[in-house]
Amino acid sequence: MADEPVRLSIDDAFRLARDALIAAGAAPRHADRVAEAVIAAELDSRSSQGLAQIPVYAGQLAAGEIDGRAMPEIVQRAPSAITIDAHSGFAHAAIDLGLGEAVPCAATTGCCVLAVAHACRAGRLGPYVERIAESGQIGLAFAGGSAAPGVQGERGLVTDSRPLALAVPRSNAPPLVIDLSMTTVAQGHAMLAAQYGETAPQRELKDVQAGQEADARIAGAAQQGAALSLVIEIVAAALTARVAPVASSAGPDDVELMPESGPVLFLIDPNRLGGEDFGPRLESLLQTVPGGPAVCRRAARGEVARESVRRQGVAISAELEARLRALTSRSAPAE
Repeated sequence: MADEPVRLSIDDAFRLARDALIAAGAAPRHADRVAEAVIAAELDSRSSQGLAQIPVYAGQLAAGEIDGRAMPEIVQRAPSAITIDAHSGFAHAAIDLGLGEAVPCAATTGCCVLAVAHACRAGRLGPYVERIAESGQIGLAFAGGSAAPGVQGERGLVTDSRPLALAVPRSNAPPLVIDLSMTTVAQGHAMLAAQYGETAPQRELKDVQAGQEADARIAGAAQQGAALSLVIEIVAAALTARVAPVASSAGPDDVELMPESGPVLFLIDPNRLGGEDFGPRLESLLQTVPGGPAVCRRAARGEVARESVRRQGVAISAELEARLRALTSRSAPAE
């Protein structure tokens, strides 16, 4: 019989994540941003991107793959474009800095592009585009992947997620958020499997042998998915000037990862570009386009699920809780 899960209140879960990151060498302000991201994942029942990622980040901090105290800075600015250099630090902090500039920029000019360079993996992009949509703007974000996986399956390689997310403001409902991964096994799952010495879930893997339906570069992606992944790579990887692959503590010694896969975010003011009747047109579209009503129903269920987690707390395994508490007991590295 499996052990009963441990339930933590949202506040306790946040503090546990934050304290573990600080003990691993993250600056408190950066630990806040990362902890917010993992709690957002728990609220959305994305546990692979939730508290389970804290030991992964702690390992990368210890290995020097993430500079936990690096301060992001704006290095290029144009009327509708901003580039942030994370200096090999947390993407979460860099995106937070960038959105503080990009949201008012888009409100003034109608649109803004935010590129984050030299950053660690940002995890889910949904919370960031949701923040954009809550400001009344459309948010579109994606990040490139690496040519190598976080863990190997039996018959092929699992590549980075190449996440893509869209959020649209709605007048009578919370923002509609679409949060996708362009690979069959998201990198979060793969990195967790590597942390625990396991293979990626075999039921999620697709054969990537040359000549078969799946594209050999992207596990499980059909040709259309491969083309879209290439679009993401061209825009995200080229714009953010990613560094060459390096060995990662999150995977086996012979597997290389590219930790500095900074995201690119697009912010669009729908009223400036689409007119004042954008809202009614969107609602009509959501009811008539195939799949639209189902997406809206899932979004509504997601809001209910969030409230349930807020009331009942975050459920994690006793093993994960023990790992997190062990991390918090360590002394933070000297500056």
